[in-house]
Amino acid sequence: MEINMNFLREAFEREFSQSPFDLPMARWPNDDKVSWPGTYQNYPTQLAWDAYQAGVQVAIRHLTEQNEQRDSHE
Repeated sequence: MEINMNFLREAFEREFSQSPFDLPMARWPNDDKVSWPGTYQNYPTQLAWDAYQAGVQVAIRHLTEQNEQRDSHE
C-alpha cells in the first residue's frame, strides 16, 4: 500500500500544531544549504513526525497481515 505523504504530513501538522502539543511546524528549506533539508527545525517536532510515520507503517503492516489471514480462510 502506498502512502500519500502530503496527506500524512497535513494530518500530522493539523493534529500536533494544536493544544495540548502546540509543536512548531517550521521546516528547513529543501535545498543543499542546510544539513537536513526539509526536516522540522524543532527537534521534538521532528521526533514526533518520525514516530508518527513509524506508527502508520506498523498499522498498515498489521492491517495487511489481518487481511491476508482473513483472505486465506475464505
